[in-house]
Amino acid sequence: MKKLSIIAVLLGAFLFADGCGALASGSVVPDESVIVTVSKNGITPVATKGRLPKKTGETYFLRTEPTPASQPVTPSTRHLAASKSPPAVSEHRNSPCSQKISNGTLGQKRDASVAQQNQPVEESGSRPKTTAKHDGKSVKTADDDLDEYANTATIADPLEPVNRVTFWVNDKIYTFLLRPISKTYEKVLPSRVRNGVYNVFDNLEFPVRFVNDSLQFKFNRAGQETEKFLINSTAGVGGFIKLSDRFPSLAGVPAAETGQTFAKWGIPHGPYIIIPVLGPRSLRDTVGLAGDYALYPVTWVSIYFSSYSWTLAFSTPDTVRNTHEKLGTYDAITRNTLDPYLAVRSAYAQSRKQAAQK
Repeated sequence: MKKLSIIAVLLGAFLFADGCGALASGSVVPDESVIVTVSKNGITPVATKGRLPKKTGETYFLRTEPTPASQPVTPSTRHLAASKSPPAVSEHRNSPCSQKISNGTLGQKRDASVAQQNQPVEESGSRPKTTAKHDGKSVKTADDDLDEYANTATIADPLEPVNRVTFWVNDKIYTFLLRPISKTYEKVLPSRVRNGVYNVFDNLEFPVRFVNDSLQFKFNRAGQETEKFLINSTAGVGGFIKLSDRFPSLAGVPAAETGQTFAKWGIPHGPYIIIPVLGPRSLRDTVGLAGDYALYPVTWVSIYFSSYSWTLAFSTPDTVRNTHEKLGTYDAITRNTLDPYLAVRSAYAQSRKQAAQK
């Protein structure tokens, strides 16, 4: 009994393999009502006469249910037809037999034609998209990032070769000098103390904001800045505690500075400049920075006492505070970028555009 079972199993396997081989080689095929080809003219039955034609270059499909003999593709539905096979047709790859049929791998020619039809048609003069796929998600390529920077950096950069050298030097200064100082500052002082130091010097910048709000004819904001300064300087212990943020009418008032005022007056940027240590500026904002220093009380104290020790005592905390804040922004902009120089220039252009709109 066992021998008969084994013989039956072997016979069934032999017949199964023979049927699959015959279908792959074109020896035996199902009835012609089941075999079809798919083209732009629709679904066409194949006259097989028991065998598939040889060396035709066609790709054959199995019909799974009755469908019209012709299903023309109109322009309005072309993209749908290109993206998926007709619902009433299934490929031979779903069959338990071999995936090979006719003279090549089943579906290989169809997949190539579908891929070609699915490619987007670029408008005349436009640059082809280079977005790639990774894990099913769109990933920007190098050309995409460079195009993005080129589109958003609206400041003229005729001094780019010199600026790049200065940018490289600044990056080394940030890496080997200022960043260790910033890390030490962060470790030595608790976050509350660091916030207090920031608030004190931010409060001292009141004249910069007040004067520029007035020059921009934003007298309501100038009044808000005055209220903030009085509250923070008195109840906030010299600005160490920023109590003004607890008042809805005073929280989130946009800061004003001289470069922004020049922008409001319609003065253009001028050339893009990388200043040693200080970083990116336009010519307009460089002049504006000088105006901000002239309005800053810390500068007044340094000039009045004209002593190196006094200047160091007043300027060091503010310098460290600014360094710690700006290095965080610099790292966020340049992290994982193809060209840090372009990333910083683009970010600067965007930030100045947003500041001019406030």
